[in-house]
Amino acid sequence: MVCGDEKVVVGHDIQSCTSVVTPVEIDVNPFLHQFPWLKNRTLLLVDTPGFDDTYLGDMEILTIIADWLKSAYKDHVLGGVLYLYDVTNDRYTGSARKNLDIFRGICGQDAFDIVVLGASKGGRISPELGQQRLKALKDTHWKEFISEGAEIVTIDDTRQSAKNAVAQVLHSFTKKREESKKQAAIKTPAVTRKEQKGILNSEDHITALAIQEELVDKKFIVPETSAGKELRVTLREVLEYEKKYLELAKRDGDEDEETKQELQNALEQIRKLSKQLEQLKVPLGRRLLSILR
Repeated sequence: MVCGDEKVVVGHDIQSCTSVVTPVEIDVNPFLHQFPWLKNRTLLLVDTPGFDDTYLGDMEILTIIADWLKSAYKDHVLGGVLYLYDVTNDRYTGSARKNLDIFRGICGQDAFDIVVLGASKGGRISPELGQQRLKALKDTHWKEFISEGAEIVTIDDTRQSAKNAVAQVLHSFTKKREESKKQAAIKTPAVTRKEQKGILNSEDHITALAIQEELVDKKFIVPETSAGKELRVTLREVLEYEKKYLELAKRDGDEDEETKQELQNALEQIRKLSKQLEQLKVPLGRRLLSILR
């Protein structure tokens, strides 16, 4: 919508559309009057796969996102992160909580001030209900992010609301950039004007995410990152739930086709979760290395 055409496929059903990281270049001209520093720069909106993907496991999704962020760490300045939540959902599910927990691990608390939380599809429900659900998010699930500087936008099905969301991301980045400049100037009062200019123009990594620093600076592998640990915890919780459900279903002893199918689905889910947990195991050598660090 921001780009003026649908270069990124938008999902309208229960199946996931994005299974790869998709960078899309955005025209900077509509934003230049408010953010003149964008002149002669390239602005990318990077669409990432969501967790609970139709075809890929959560560990695969995390690895795809982590690999892109790792490769972008040296070559791109991260402007911010836009997290979208569909407010037409009747309730905040366990899946939504899991996704937010992993997102928290990817960002890290130091990057919450470049996070923009987007309440999407609000135009499809009544304004009163939309405001009610947004308030509930602010008071509970999003409260920690907001307290650390995250901003909130509402996004409906219009191009303007999408542009407003991008503008908010740019505003949050600009604010952090200016704060970083002030801190650099205070910490280095004795440097020359030329040296100071170099410091003030440096934007590298002031908005880096926790997972980028963990993968690049600390040489972690994905299972060792905060996001990897969050995913491991949530997968274990879901696995235990599925096992308990399977045990109760077997105890009931119903043999109708619907029950058989549910049991088969539960077994398949347990198999998938067990596989992902196996992928998230940190090798013994890495565990020993972490002790010696």
